[in-house]
Parts: sequence; C-alpha cells; structure tokens
Amino acid sequence: MKSILIFFINLLWLCCYQLSGQGLKFQGSGILIEKRPSLHVFEYTAPQFSGDLSIDFELSFQDLRHFGYICYYQDENERMPISLIYNNLGNGRSRFTLNKEGALNLISLELDQNQLKKNVWIPFNLKFDALRKKISLTIGKVRGESNYNFSERTFSPKPIFGLNPSSVDVPSFSLRDLKIYNTKKAFFFGFDEHEGTIVHDQKSEKVGAIKNPVWLIKDAYHWKKLLQFQTPNTAGIAYHPSNALYFIAKDSLRRFSLEDETLIAEAYANTFPLNNWSLGMILPMQGNTLAAYEIASSSKEPTLTYLHLNTKRWSPALVGGIGRQMHQHTHWADSADSSLYTFGGYGNQQYFNEFYRLKSQGWEKLDFTGELPTPRFYSSWGKIPGSKEMLLFGGIGNASGDQTLGRTYYYDFFKVDLANKKIRSLGKIAWKNKDMVFARNLIYMNDSNVYGLCYPEYEPNSFAQLVQFDLKQMTYKMVGDSIPFRSDMITTNLNLFYNPEQKKFIVTTQVFEDSGGAKISVYSLNYPAYSLEQLLGSINSTGHYKKWIILLSLFGAIAILLYLKFWSKKKGASAVKVKTANEAKAFAAEVPLTSLPVVTERTANSIYFIGHFAAYDSKGRVITHLFSQRLKNIFLILAAFKGRQGISSTQLSQILWPGRDEYSVKNLRGVTLNQLRKAISGIDGIQIIFEEGLFKVQCQDNFFCDLLEIDQLLRQEGNSSNEILLLQLLHRGEFLLEFSEEYTKILLNDWKENVLQHWVPYWAAEIKNESTNHMTALKTFHELFPLDETIIRLYLKSLAAHNLFSEYQKTLNRFKELYLATYHQPYAGNLS
Repeated sequence: MKSILIFFINLLWLCCYQLSGQGLKFQGSGILIEKRPSLHVFEYTAPQFSGDLSIDFELSFQDLRHFGYICYYQDENERMPISLIYNNLGNGRSRFTLNKEGALNLISLELDQNQLKKNVWIPFNLKFDALRKKISLTIGKVRGESNYNFSERTFSPKPIFGLNPSSVDVPSFSLRDLKIYNTKKAFFFGFDEHEGTIVHDQKSEKVGAIKNPVWLIKDAYHWKKLLQFQTPNTAGIAYHPSNALYFIAKDSLRRFSLEDETLIAEAYANTFPLNNWSLGMILPMQGNTLAAYEIASSSKEPTLTYLHLNTKRWSPALVGGIGRQMHQHTHWADSADSSLYTFGGYGNQQYFNEFYRLKSQGWEKLDFTGELPTPRFYSSWGKIPGSKEMLLFGGIGNASGDQTLGRTYYYDFFKVDLANKKIRSLGKIAWKNKDMVFARNLIYMNDSNVYGLCYPEYEPNSFAQLVQFDLKQMTYKMVGDSIPFRSDMITTNLNLFYNPEQKKFIVTTQVFEDSGGAKISVYSLNYPAYSLEQLLGSINSTGHYKKWIILLSLFGAIAILLYLKFWSKKKGASAVKVKTANEAKAFAAEVPLTSLPVVTERTANSIYFIGHFAAYDSKGRVITHLFSQRLKNIFLILAAFKGRQGISSTQLSQILWPGRDEYSVKNLRGVTLNQLRKAISGIDGIQIIFEEGLFKVQCQDNFFCDLLEIDQLLRQEGNSSNEILLLQLLHRGEFLLEFSEEYTKILLNDWKENVLQHWVPYWAAEIKNESTNHMTALKTFHELFPLDETIIRLYLKSLAAHNLFSEYQKTLNRFKELYLATYHQPYAGNLS
C-alpha cells in the first residue's frame, strides 16, 4: 500500500510538471575538449531504486556524421559501467550500441538515417530489470534485449550524458524530457533552466550538474536566423509538408530544407504562365503541387496555375480573375477539394469583406450568414484541425469600407464554418499594446494556444512579434523576442508557419526594395514559445505552487504543515528591509553618473560620436574639421550597418536623400563617399569598401570608434565588466549630440534588439538576486529607449526594491505622458 501511495505521489508530480520541457545541447566535433558539455544527472543526490530501473529521454540529432558517447551509466552497486554509443556506418545507416564498457556488446540497433531526421525528437528507453536479469534498449519502435547478471537487486545510478571519464568523443545531439524511475520513485528533468550549471528535478530541487551548458530554453525565446538572400523580383513563399519552404519566382524555384538547412535552386520545365503576379500568392495543394494565383487579373487574363513539384512543370493557366487589386487579403488552401479561399483586402481606397473560392472552374463569391466581419485588410486566419472551420482574426478597416473615412484596428475573433457558410463571433481581445497588424497565418493548437505574428506596419524600422492567444479567456501574451525588419511598402510580406515534426515555429519576412527585388529572411523558434518572464524563471515558480495545491488536496493536514513551513521560510527570506532616510540618501549617492571611473580619451586613430563629434589621425592630431555634417551622417549610417554586414547603395540613398530617385543621387552618393574616404585617409586601421553589393566599414584592432565598441559590447552576453565599459562610453556626453533623430533611430533600433537579447536577462537576474549595482545602467538605457516596456519595468522594479518611490513615480508619469504623446492613446498596460 505504501509503495502504491509513493508511486501515486510521483505520478502526480510528473503530471502537474510541464512535460513540454526544453533541453540541453551537446556537441563534440569542432569543440575544444574542455568546452564540451557533460551532464552528471545525480551529482547532488544518491537515490536508490529497488528491483528495476527505467531511463526515458528524447534525443534530436544535429549532425549524424560523428561517433561518440551519448550516455555513460555508472552504478555504485555494479563494477562495470554501461555505455550507450552512436556510430555512423555510412550509406545512410547509423548504429546504436549498448556496451558493458571495455568488455562486451550487449545490444546493437541499426537504424536508417531517414528515421533520425535532423532536429526531430526521437524517444529512447533504457531498462534494467534485476528480477528478470534483463537489459533492454528501445529507440522509437525498434527494440533490443540482452541477458545480464546484476550484482545487486538495488540500483544506485550515476548516469552521465556527453563528455565522460571513458571518452572525449561526443556526437552532436540535444537531450530533453529525461525521466529516471520505477514504480516506487521517479525523477523528471525538463531542463527549463536558462542559465547556470545546476539541474533541477520536477520538484524544483537541486539534483544534477551540467558543465558547459547550452540551454535550449533560449531557443524558445530567441529566434534563430536560418537563411537570408536577395531575389531580383517578387517571390511567393509556401511551407510544404515535406519539411521544406518553397520560394517561387517567375523564373526560378528555390527549395529550403528545414532538416539540413540547405537552399537548392532549380529551373522550371516550362515558362511561368501568369502575366501579372504582383503579390506573389502561392499555396500548397494536394498531390505535391503548389498553386499560384493573381486575384487582380481581368476576365481575359490568366489567374491560376499549378506547379507540379515532381516534374517542375507549370499547368496551363485558368483565365479570368476578379479584376481588382486586393492588397493584404488573407488566404487558405483546402487540399481536400483543391479549393483556394480568400477574404478581405484593400485597393482603390476601399476595404473589402467578401469571401471568394477559387477552383479549376474559376472564382466564386461566397455568401455567409451570421455575424459578418466588417470590411478590412491585414486579417489572419487558420484552420481548426479535423474540421471545415476556420479562425478569422483582426485587421484594419471600418464599417463602411471607405478608406477616406478613416480606419480602425480590429482584434476580434470569428469562427468561419466553410461547410455550412456560417460565421460566429467569438469575442474581442482587449489589446493593450501599440496597434499592430498580423501576418496571414494563424497557428491553432487548441483553444488555449492560438498563435499569430504581429508587427506595427506604420514603422519603417519595424519588428515582428509572436503572440499567444487564449480563446477561452480572450487574453493574449507576447512570447519570444522580436524580429527586426524594415517595412516601407504595403507589399511587405510576413508568414508564420508551424513545423510539427521539429516542433518549431517558422517565420519568413519578405521586404521589397525600390528596384523591384526583395530581401527574404527565415527564422525558427522552438515550441512551446516562452515569454521573457518565463525565460527568467517565473514559470517554474507558478508550476511550483500548482504542485503544492495538488498535494494539499490529497494529504490534508500533513501537506498544510509542509506548506506553512515552506511559507514561513519564504516569508523570512523575502522580508523587505525598509531604508531610513539617511540610508536612502547614501544609496542615491552611489548611482549618479559621476561615480563611474574616469577614462582618458584615446587621441590616435579614433573617432567619437557620443557627445561632441571628434576625430584623431594616426599621429593624434585633431581632424574633426575635415568632417562636414553630411560626412558625419554617412559615416554614422555605415557604422550603424556594420553589425548587419553592410548597406546597399539603394538603402544608403533612401536614408540620406529620401524621396529622390536613384539616378539623381548616384553621382552625389559617389562624391560623398570619396570625400569620406579622403577624410579618414590619415587614420590607420579603417576603410570604406564595397563588397558583394554592400558598402561596409572595415576596421582593424588599432582603430577605435566609440559607436562600434558599444555595438560590439551590446552583442555580447551581459556582465559587470562590460557594463562599466558601456557606461563609460555612453557617458562621454549627450547621445549623438550632433545628429538628427532620423539617423539616431536607425542605430538605436539595432541596439535595442541586442539589449533585449543579451542584457535584459542579465539585469533581471541581478535584480532578482537583489544586486544594487545596475541603477545607472538601467536609467541610461531607459533614457535611450524611453518607450520600451521591458526596460522601464526593470528600472522601476530596481527603484521600488530600494524604496526610491519618488523617482519611481516621476519615471512612471514621464513614461505615460510620452506614450500618450507618441501613440495618441493612454497607456493601458501595467508596469507597477
């Protein structure tokens, strides 16, 4: 009875723990031995398991070429370790062997490498049965078993993943959802820590240790750029179930494999049959085909064609379009009946709310009953799996459809029944952030997990943000960090896809240029996506209290006593120490900018932008007078784009001479760049070069520029020494004193992403540990980004933690005033 109760308790722990844990990444080849990860699962505890023991985990391989140890199993009751080893056999085959280390092979399983697709999670089970004297290894659906004479019927496991005492060879793999258990005892490791070397179990207890950790939870917050390339003209983008993205242009086809992240270009077997294809509309269909359509075609022009991917041949085009442009309409393909559906759009100063279906017979306008959405464009929709129902969300428009009467941003959900032609309103989201539009695609997991991709289309230096909706509560939260991109045209195209095999979100951005070409970028993010608060650990706290609630309901008075004991400890540990007036004054005196160490300015081979602009040649002579304001501006832009690998001539011209055509500014741009090269000719270690179609600043170590130094520090993970260097550089004087706002915004937009990615987690962790050394940094970056909610929230939290409530209130009031003046609506969020 006791063992059943213990098992039930452990089962409850596992059930209420978030089994959608993150993981750890291991790599050996190409990594120094001392940098290779090594996970000691039971470093801080020594559990005993009687009779049998199971070890479950999931692996995802990044590279199948390299031999190495996955798991090295030691047991205090057994003399010989047991090792699980991976080996690439070649010819598309891999072998996993379970060995009695240095003695004999116990189990050998061969798998086709198609079963070990890159970034796809594969379940493993290793079972030790002392009663039956058996060891088994199961990989997916493949199982092997071996006889084994155990020395004892009790196990005291000490498993090691990655680098171990027996070998330095480690294959490239990721590990998640590790469970070590029998019917009486269980440990689960979700690996949802984001920093440090301590590994916690499902009870948030310190159990294991990891050396050189690479926490995968960061890949559930930070987007990973997979691809970026230029196209000379419009390209349609489609996600195909074969785990690939297709980029369809009129003259070529590109296929990007999400398994091995390779891009392959192929020619068509015949000519693309659509005369006009301004919006690049493309959708995957049944039978390994893609459908390309042009909604604005006239009744006598081609409107629909299919690309057969096996033959790379386009079908003869269907003639007869709707005959009007409908920018930013949303669309969906029903492969079951080979239909394309569209809704809404904008054109000729009109918003639309018509539904159309396109089949091989032509376009058909659909009439729906129920609660119809108002005319709009920029809407999103996604299919509810297993049904003929769609979710329709948001957009911009108005009730009349007349663009001249103004526009409203909508955040409402509708359920569209395509089979019965009925529409039902699900309600409105109380949107509290700045106004946003959404990409065409919604990802529906369940009613509590619906995902959309939003961005402020009115900001040229824009960003995309993933949003998670809960339709039961009609709430939302931002998850993942943002993706920066430039949005100058209504044709800017963003797509959100979901790869169920890899469990990743995929985002594509397509930004068009004046030349007619476009820059396409592809990003991925692990599912489930985390918010910044979850990344910094608040989710563990939430889960922790849920577990206590379950135990309280089961064990009554005993659990209450345990809870009270826990609560009293927490209360004692977190009691607020109120500062006296003198203490507060003493603390305030510690944070002024003048407390920073004074640094002597370099006066050779250097350029300073912060404060008053200054330049020194190789001999330390002042050459500031050689830089006109135009030369300062162009050098600032080049410096700002250094971290982005350079800037095109078109971009440079648009920034410096907006509104002027490329032909008229070509000569002016060339003269200005030559003047800049002449001005810096006396400075060693810096050149302005043109390479691969981009202007770039090329620097060597003997050249110093405060902006470039700051940019480099911001791209590194936050730490105290770099923080001091940043503040010394930023406090030389007023920020970009001699430059207008349109230029400073370009630089700050890039910096902001690095601050949020590399420095905000560091400051949040420091504040959580009650550090008092970051007030100046938070104040400085709040002044640089006065409307960023994440930074001001940390700054306010730091002020409140030290009872500086007067400064707290002033800062909060200034933020709300600035927000109202900028967005013409009061701030509706909560920063308190």
